[in-house]
Amino acid sequence: SGDGKLLLISFVMKGRPVTQALEEETFSNSAVQLRIRERFSAVRREAALSVDFFRDVIGGRGAVASAVMDASGDVVSVLPGFAGPDEFLRFLERAEAGYPALLKAREAWRRLPHSLGAIFNLGERYRDLESWKRAEECWLEVAEHAAGLSEADEVERVLAASSHERLARRRVLRGRIAETQQHVTEARRWGPGPRLDAGLLLTEGLLRGLERRHAEAARILDEALQRFPGHAEKDHVLFALGFV
Repeated sequence: SGDGKLLLISFVMKGRPVTQALEEETFSNSAVQLRIRERFSAVRREAALSVDFFRDVIGGRGAVASAVMDASGDVVSVLPGFAGPDEFLRFLERAEAGYPALLKAREAWRRLPHSLGAIFNLGERYRDLESWKRAEECWLEVAEHAAGLSEADEVERVLAASSHERLARRRVLRGRIAETQQHVTEARRWGPGPRLDAGLLLTEGLLRGLERRHAEAARILDEALQRFPGHAEKDHVLFALGFV
């Protein structure tokens, strides 16, 4: 915006209960109103009338969601669905706090637009801010660049494997079985290390659960717990194991 503030866009669906709840519980909250007024330029958009714009900013079909964007039109952070006042404030704080690192990563990418490291790092900053559509675009670019390499050094292989691992997780969470399996296969082909392998085991366990192969899913998730007991996603593994 012209005043240098980040832009907060809220996609709503007129007449829907979730929109009414947002208005009554979140947007009417005094702390939320103050934060928005002082730190952001805010607009509302009717999701049903902004289908293409919603798809470009959030991804998927139009529904209730909020996004923070900058003056360049870049999507800094995304919050899908309903959020109460506390969660909405954390979303705004996350966007502001993480924006400088995103700018730095974006500048590094502009200096070295073909560097797999710069592209991957930019994707990681989007990931930190939960700007998932932009993050996935970066990981896909790394994966595509790596696929065209006749030879790849150790760093390039790790970046390719990590990108496929992240893409696999995003796909399994959306129920895309074939795409998940493809990315898992590619991640393993590039030769992941132990840290990456733990995440892949979780993704594979989720995939087998999605395929209703529950016994196999449980075996994979149990293997993840046994091999990587201190992994950062241990709670996610336990939850998935309990579910299957």
